[in-house]
Amino acid sequence: MAAAGLTSGAFYAHFRSKSELLEAIVENELNRSIALFSNKSIEGLLVAIEGYLSREHVEHPESGCMVPSLAPEVSRSNASTKRVFEAGIVGLKVQIESLGVGEANAWSIIAQLTGAVMVARGLHSETARTALLEGVTQQVKQILENTSRAPAKRRGSEA
Repeated sequence: MAAAGLTSGAFYAHFRSKSELLEAIVENELNRSIALFSNKSIEGLLVAIEGYLSREHVEHPESGCMVPSLAPEVSRSNASTKRVFEAGIVGLKVQIESLGVGEANAWSIIAQLTGAVMVARGLHSETARTALLEGVTQQVKQILENTSRAPAKRRGSEA
């Protein structure tokens, strides 16, 4: 807060509680994630995914997606914060699903991406971290490539 030129009192004056602050952070960050994945082709989504699963993203949680870092905190928060989180995650799922991958695959992609980043951040060795990120990248690419080759009428259905 000092770097922003604010005292803690001035900062918290904008929010009635720490829960309200967490809600604002969650909403802002999930909107940023939705924008990252919005209006993409399958190829554009693959580029975004490669960036998401990059070493840079894993090593700099302060500038990346908040889901791997804040989901445990959200799980312990109030119902209002959980509703904001759910709305953002569902919005992200809708963006991915709009490419015709189907609902189950969209959820799977979200879980694989966020789970891989969360686990990679806890791994000690670069070898294990790289293997994890490359493995998840390959799995997600396979889902998306299968989608792009599927007949148009099958893409929206669950296979």
